[in-house]
Amino acid sequence: MKIIKPPDLPAEPAHLEALGTMYPSELVLRRGPCTVELRDVDSTVYGCVLDGVAALDYLGHPMALAKDFYFAVPGRADLEIGPSTVVGLVRRAGYLGQFTVGKVEDRGRLRYVDGCSASILVHPPRRGDPVLHHVHFPEGIEQAQGAHPLICLGMVLRGRGEAFGPKCGPMNAPTEWWTEALEPGCAFLLHEQEMHGFRTNPHHKGSSMDVVAFHPASNWGPRDAKEDR
Repeated sequence: MKIIKPPDLPAEPAHLEALGTMYPSELVLRRGPCTVELRDVDSTVYGCVLDGVAALDYLGHPMALAKDFYFAVPGRADLEIGPSTVVGLVRRAGYLGQFTVGKVEDRGRLRYVDGCSASILVHPPRRGDPVLHHVHFPEGIEQAQGAHPLICLGMVLRGRGEAFGPKCGPMNAPTEWWTEALEPGCAFLLHEQEMHGFRTNPHHKGSSMDVVAFHPASNWGPRDAKEDR
């Protein structure tokens, strides 16, 4: 896992890059005040306001975004990030999605693994397209280890917890465990097939955690209708 933590976040953009993968993507954390001009007409930017306020102008339609708001913007747009505001931006190169804006809820709408809950925030317009979703980890959760077939880019919106996984020695045998503390404003990159899990503290009431995660391709979504022949 690669991670950016809030104390490490400079005034300049902080990057987590996966542009050399099959589905080229990257995550950038931006701290305001600043203006971000999205000018890549062949990409879609998925974003979330982790703290503070921002203003998005898409095709001449301005809209205010507060903390916990998320969006997906294909092509051109302007994002004004306010003072002391932190915004996470994920760019999926070479893909044009659908414009979406909304607010992350307190919990997910669907049951998820090991007592968690999840919601899809930005649906894939077609099966196989990228997806942005929200995962809520209640207090006292310890996930079983798992892996994604592709990279995953994520950001911590609320709460605190840990990510953990096995360090592997020769012949991929686990030798010890790595642990990364997570707090609001953290961003991370999970590599393809990287074993990992998340947990929250069972000894502190209210120590839940909310993560917004981007997957560059989906195994679920609408399909074209089949024509009768």
